[in-house]
Amino acid sequence: MDLRAAEQAQESRELAAKEVAAAQAAKEAAETSLRFAQSEADKRAREEAATKVAEEKKKIEDAHKQQLERYEELLRVVKEQRSESDQNTQGTAKAKTTSSETKPYTTYFFQADYKPQFTTSTTSPSTAPLWKTMQLGFRFHLNETGFYILDAQSSHVTHPH
Repeated sequence: MDLRAAEQAQESRELAAKEVAAAQAAKEAAETSLRFAQSEADKRAREEAATKVAEEKKKIEDAHKQQLERYEELLRVVKEQRSESDQNTQGTAKAKTTSSETKPYTTYFFQADYKPQFTTSTTSPSTAPLWKTMQLGFRFHLNETGFYILDAQSSHVTHPH
């Protein structure tokens, strides 16, 4: 019997060793499966975060594009207004103020394509206790560089009311 008991004990130990090995293999397989699942979850989370970042970046780029388009439209409007303003200033290239004896005068230089208009203006504010009459005389002539020159002379007359 001792022999039979020894054989059974040996078989029991071998069986236990096989069960331990199977349990260890199952544990390792479960850990591998867990690591894979965690890896997949992390990958999905990174992809979702990247998608959200891409969507937010697109929103920001679209907003910047719309803002740039608004600025370009404003710039176009300002350029048109400036062009109209330049036309309204009648082609003034530059102005120079000098003095003749005691009175200063300003000479305006105009672009060559300017069409001069001769005009005299009079203003007389009626609400002031003294009224002034201001007359402006304009004279245009073409200088040697092809610019029209405007010589202006003004006279002020003050009358008691």
